[in-house]
This record gives sequence, structure tokens and C-alpha cells, in this order.
Amino acid sequence: MAQQHIRKIQHLSFLLVCLIVWLHSTPCDEHGSLPFVFRVTGVTNALGQSAVPFFFFVSGFLFFLSYDPGSAAGKLRRRFRSLVVPYLLWNLLAAVGWLVVEALLGAAYVEPCSRYEGVDGFFYLFLDSGHLSVFWYVRNLIVYAFLSPVAYYAIRQRYIGAALVVLSAAVSISFELPYSGLVYWLPFYLAGCWAGLHRKTFFSLQRPAMAQATLVMLWLFFFTIMIYRPNTRLILLFRLLSPWALTILYDRLHLDVVMKSSRAGSYSFLLYALHWVPLYVLQEYLPNHFPVPTIYYVVYYLLPIVLVPTLLWFIRFLHERIPRVYGLLSGGR
Repeated sequence: MAQQHIRKIQHLSFLLVCLIVWLHSTPCDEHGSLPFVFRVTGVTNALGQSAVPFFFFVSGFLFFLSYDPGSAAGKLRRRFRSLVVPYLLWNLLAAVGWLVVEALLGAAYVEPCSRYEGVDGFFYLFLDSGHLSVFWYVRNLIVYAFLSPVAYYAIRQRYIGAALVVLSAAVSISFELPYSGLVYWLPFYLAGCWAGLHRKTFFSLQRPAMAQATLVMLWLFFFTIMIYRPNTRLILLFRLLSPWALTILYDRLHLDVVMKSSRAGSYSFLLYALHWVPLYVLQEYLPNHFPVPTIYYVVYYLLPIVLVPTLLWFIRFLHERIPRVYGLLSGGR
């Protein structure tokens, strides 16, 4: 795959991870006293729905870009390093992190879905749900990767594969499925697999200009509706269009020039892994200890601006000074 396409994936991934950090900084408005900040979060929260679909799509795309049945074993071994090892390490680190938070600040500062009772609850969060860390999506990718031989034979015929992607999307739209469930995100991964297997020039965007404009306008239409009237089915349609729309906008806005010299693109995975525990604790801590209305603006606008550069500095330190640890935590990325 051409180096410029790798950079495109890295740059878009970094921008989307930063958007996730901003999305996760959205304060909890218990008193309805901050209308302006929450009007803004309607925009960023809607835009943030494009991030995870892009990650699933790209994972499927890269897996099947040079896939054949004979290469399956090698690809699965590489996925073990890039998915399973970081998944286990980051869940372990998150478990330790939440224990430290509880010991220092109390159970109220532990994210609700990361709390557990007993050994069974711990192992469920650690191995099955991915909710000790924010790596539930990596858990899904592990399952999808090990089902890849089945996916290959299902989508190797171009039109049959496209029909299966549409069918899986129809299932996700038609039923109320768990947000982090395997079935809900399957169409995004399958769409990436199909694009990697049949349209190896996807990230070159060699498409008619009219088709590109129509796709982006449709994506913006769903985006605008979501800001004012969030709807689960509209969100899914918006998410399905997002990987294509984002890559088109990346080229049209010449973001490759803007981010050309940035090294941060390769740090997206660790930035995503590191942000959640400190962000959640600060998000809860600041309003409790500085009970003034403006603190919510600090949480939403300033906290990500401080947190992201701090985490990037730490990641760069690991990369340059402790490369073996960096390699393990990043899955060799």
C-alpha cells in the first residue's frame, strides 16, 4: 500500500481520536444551566459518531487488502500481537488504574460500567466486555479477525459480498442492538473487508467527482439532522457513510499538506488507550471541588487541550526511551 495512503489513515485516525477525547469531555449537565456549551456539544457529539465506524472499516480494509487463504495464518499471528496483546495489557492497566482511583478518591470516581463485584464480575469486564478500558472495539476486532476465513468466502464474489454488507446493515438498522455488540458493528467491518478485497484503490479516491459530492452531501444531511433530532437509525446511516465521506474530505481539504510533518499520527492508538481514565476522573473531580457554572466550560474546552499534548509527550517518551514497552502497548504499531 502506498506510503501516502498509510499517512492518510494515520492522520485521519489521529484527528478522530482527538475528536473522541473531546466527545468524552462532554460534561454532565445536571441542572440545565449551560445552554451554550450544550448546543456546541450537539455538533461535536454528532461528528464524533464518525470515529469508531472509520476504525472498524479501516481494520477490515487493511486485513483484506492483500488477503488470500494461504496468508490467513500469518495475518492472524500478526493480529494476535496487534490486538490480543494490547487488549489484555490495557485492560490490566485500566483495572489497576481504577483500583488506584478508588483508593485515593472513592468508588464514585470509578466509571460506572467499569465497576464490578466479585471475581466473576472482574473477569467479565477483563476478558469479555472490554469495559475496564475503552477497548471494547478491540474485543470485537479480535472476534472478527478470527472469523476472517469465513468472511473471505462470504464476500469474495463482488456482488454477493456487497449484498451481504447491505443485509448486515439492514439488520443493524432494523433491530435495537447493544452499542458495543458484535452484530451492530459487523456491517462496518464487512464493508472495509469488501473494499480491501475488491477496491484496492479505495484510499486513492479515484471516483467521479459527482459521486463524491453526492456522498458527502448525503453525509452532511444526516449529520445536520442528528444535531437537532438524534435518531438511532439515522446515526447508523451516518456512520455507514463516514469512512467514505471522511476520506473524500481529507483530500478535498488538503489535510495531507496541513499534517505532513506531524509525527502524532502514529500515536493515535496509545492516545485512545491512555485518555479515558484520567479524563473521566478529572471530569468528575473538577465540578465536585470547584462548584461554579463555568467549570463545565473548563472541562469541555480546556481539559482536552491540556490532556492531549500531555499524553502525546508521554507516548513520545515511551517510544524514544522505552521502545520495548511502547511496542507491547501499541501492538507493534
